[in-house]
Amino acid sequence: MQQSRRRNKMAFPWAGLLALAAAGALAVWLLSPSAPPLELLQTWYLSRAAGLVALALLWLSVILGLMQSAGLLSGLTGPAANVDVHAFAALLSLYAATFHAWILLWDRFVTFRWPEVVLPFTANYEPVLLGIGTLAFYGALGAVITTYLRGWMGPRVWRALHQASLIAFAFGLVHGYFLGPDTAVPAVRLFYYFAGWSTALLLAYRMAGGILRRARDAG
Repeated sequence: MQQSRRRNKMAFPWAGLLALAAAGALAVWLLSPSAPPLELLQTWYLSRAAGLVALALLWLSVILGLMQSAGLLSGLTGPAANVDVHAFAALLSLYAATFHAWILLWDRFVTFRWPEVVLPFTANYEPVLLGIGTLAFYGALGAVITTYLRGWMGPRVWRALHQASLIAFAFGLVHGYFLGPDTAVPAVRLFYYFAGWSTALLLAYRMAGGILRRARDAG
């Protein structure tokens, strides 16, 4: 049993990276299905596709975390498997977000310097929206770090820091919706709406459940 689980964990990153590559290719095609294949390899298309994949993976991680904490996955999947998928989706999101930002250093149309990529609100082009995107990356990074350092933190400290993933997702959604030209693509716009509303409703459900549980305990 332990050996089988160890093998699954070893295979999991490779399967995830392959899925990430497939999702990136699909996103590139979705953003401009009529463009010649070689044109889709331009940094502008690749960055937009990577950003969309990063947001989708972060949304998946946030949704799984909320569902797990709300008890909606009880009896469906094992808690350890839920945590693994939740953490790995966030990690893959960081990979995609890193690619999304750094490939712009080689873009020929909008020139970025590396300080503009790593320091929020310092870019010459759309500094506010780009800064919000940078903060989203750092929030997701903090959430991933706290996932792997959970055993070294108290529950309250961990929970407070780990909730940075919600802020990161909200910032990433604002960054993509208002800055990305792909909001005009119906499928992308539908994803933004679905991801935003599903997260908001699930968060409200989770908070209401916590309030009712504390009220019962107090009574």
